Amino acid sequence: MDLFLLPLWDDDVFTCTICFFTVKNMYHGRADIIKAQKYIKEHWRDEFDLEKIVRFVGLSKRHFQRIFKEVTGCTPLEYYQDMKIVKIGEKLLDGSLSVEQAFKACGADYNGKTYFNLFKDKNNMTPAEFRKKNGIQ
Repeated sequence: MDLFLLPLWDDDVFTCTICFFTVKNMYHGRADIIKAQKYIKEHWRDEFDLEKIVRFVGLSKRHFQRIFKEVTGCTPLEYYQDMKIVKIGEKLLDGSLSVEQAFKACGADYNGKTYFNLFKDKNNMTPAEFRKKNGIQ
């Protein structure tokens, strides 16, 4: 949830504050998309399998992909990859793990470069730079 505060002034005198709340993870009432997101969140360590997800939510692949992107703004694969990148970032903050071990703990191949490049693109820094920025040597 995000909170925005807007102070109101009358000339130079503060009169009141208006609060705006925005709730994240609003899924526009699509139970099937909520179900899919929950499935992805629970299976982020597994290899991405669109067939399993569409069977789980009970939609055709084409319809599911279209609706998912319409509701979330990204494809199911992008959603899964974003989830995995967040988890990799969390593991990278564990100083007892090497970068390669952090990737492996998240089911990602560090040497395969796919998740290395995704991490770098999403965070504008390499995993090693991310660790250094966060005080992990």
